[in-house]
Amino acid sequence: LTMYNNSNYLWEVNEKSEQQRIELERKRGLRDIILKRISFKISYFLGLSQSVTQVDVDEEEQRDGLGVKAFYEHPLTNRLSLIGGLQFTRETIEQQDGQFRTQRFFGLAGIEFNTAPINDLYFAKFFTGLVLGYGLSNTTLPNDSFSGTTFILPEFYVGLNFPINPKWSFLVQTSLTSVSTSEDVSDEQNQTTNQINLEFIGGIKYLF
Repeated sequence: LTMYNNSNYLWEVNEKSEQQRIELERKRGLRDIILKRISFKISYFLGLSQSVTQVDVDEEEQRDGLGVKAFYEHPLTNRLSLIGGLQFTRETIEQQDGQFRTQRFFGLAGIEFNTAPINDLYFAKFFTGLVLGYGLSNTTLPNDSFSGTTFILPEFYVGLNFPINPKWSFLVQTSLTSVSTSEDVSDEQNQTTNQINLEFIGGIKYLF
């Protein structure tokens, strides 16, 4: 009768089983509490309404634009996270008397809530959040340009997070954003623009 030392084999089997269990839990969102995240997003937005001090808004005016965002998420609980990031947008305004563009660069801070994974939806999770922002703006006209400060007060969003694997996921999101911009159009005149924008967003998220 020959005896074999199978302790190494059992240890390898147990280690593999534990790794598989951890990956499954991570996929289902049970380990998100210890995982930080970064996300990258691209957005297209439409202007819903606008008011400008000392200027009558052109009813025929059309506004839209593109934006890019990058976020870092720090989990507070399994469902709630603090978020911070950067955003750049380029807006195009079409009027009867011409076209002009506004570029804005924001620093962002907010909070995000995620639901439990939905087993029947490939472990996808709904999420919602609120973001505030502060930054700089620059508006370019055919023969002039002016700059100032800009605020997001606030942005409210909802979305769906689809896991691709234990570390990567795909995001779809829509948001309603209130933007206030104050720019010096001359040495003696300051112009404030208040806008409501609707955004459609896609992106990716990485857990680490």
